[in-house]
Amino acid sequence: MAIDLGQLKALISQGHMFEGEDLSSLNFSNMTIGGAVFTDCTFTKCNFSQAHLEQVNFINCTFSSAQFNHSKWIDCNIIDCQLDNSDFSKAQFTGVNITKPNLDKATFIDCELMETNFIEASTRQTDFTQSNLSFASFLQCDLTSSIFILCSLERTNFIECDMKYINFKDAYLQQTIFEKPHLEGHDFSSMHLCMTQFRSAVLNNCNFSNSDLTQVAFVEAELNNCEFIQSNAPMALFNDSQLKMSNLSHCNLEQASFSNCDLSGCDFTKSNLTQAQLANTRCIGTRFTKCELSYADLSNAVCSHSDFSDCALFRTNLHGVIDSGSVWSGSSKGLALGTDDKLEKAQKWQPKIVSLTSA
Repeated sequence: MAIDLGQLKALISQGHMFEGEDLSSLNFSNMTIGGAVFTDCTFTKCNFSQAHLEQVNFINCTFSSAQFNHSKWIDCNIIDCQLDNSDFSKAQFTGVNITKPNLDKATFIDCELMETNFIEASTRQTDFTQSNLSFASFLQCDLTSSIFILCSLERTNFIECDMKYINFKDAYLQQTIFEKPHLEGHDFSSMHLCMTQFRSAVLNNCNFSNSDLTQVAFVEAELNNCEFIQSNAPMALFNDSQLKMSNLSHCNLEQASFSNCDLSGCDFTKSNLTQAQLANTRCIGTRFTKCELSYADLSNAVCSHSDFSDCALFRTNLHGVIDSGSVWSGSSKGLALGTDDKLEKAQKWQPKIVSLTSA
């Protein structure tokens, strides 16, 4: 027998746990629901507009095409629920956990979703435009073709998510964490990405031109054929990354670290690399024309057939650099620090092999 809203409110106040109920098309708008548990219930096409839900648990429920705009959720759990095509526009979430839901094509436009946890969620073609997702987490979610245009993503975590065709246009990223993302060909141009971490990331053919990359970490990343033209990246970390054939011209890379990177074929023309760490890099055919490299460390770098024309090299560390076929015309190489013979000898030292024979 179908339950009407009056009966529902009375049962909730009595602490009743709902299981297997069909509540489709009911109007919950402006209703306050607190402490209820719904298991295997159907809410298809229900209207929760401006509803207030606190400490409510929905388990294996169906909400397809439901309306949640302007609703408020506090300390709720949504587990294994079908929420595809639902509208959460202007909703406010506080302390909400959403585990293994289907949120495909759902709408979260202009929502407050701070600290919300999306766990193993299917959010294909989901629209989060202009939402505040600061401190939120997406853990092993399918975010294919999802939209994060103009979102606030400060300290947001994206851990091992499927991110094909995702759209971050004009989003604000600060201390955001991406763990093992595949974002090849993505356009990050003119974006704020300060202190964002791309861990074990595949970012080939991406565009970071004109972006603020201050203290961004690209450790062990694939960044081949990327565009960084005119980006601001002081103290950025690229350690152990692949940047072959990338364009880093006209950039501010002061105190950036490229230790152990492959920079073959890169273009650093007119970039500021003051105090940059380039030790043990591979720079075959790399272009450093008119760069500021004062106090930079290029020790033990392989710089064969590279172009250092018109570079500023005051106190640049060139210890152990292999520069066969490289061009230094117009540079201040005479002001750089050359190979330290004692250090080179110490680095090449190996203990003698002692043969032990019986008496």
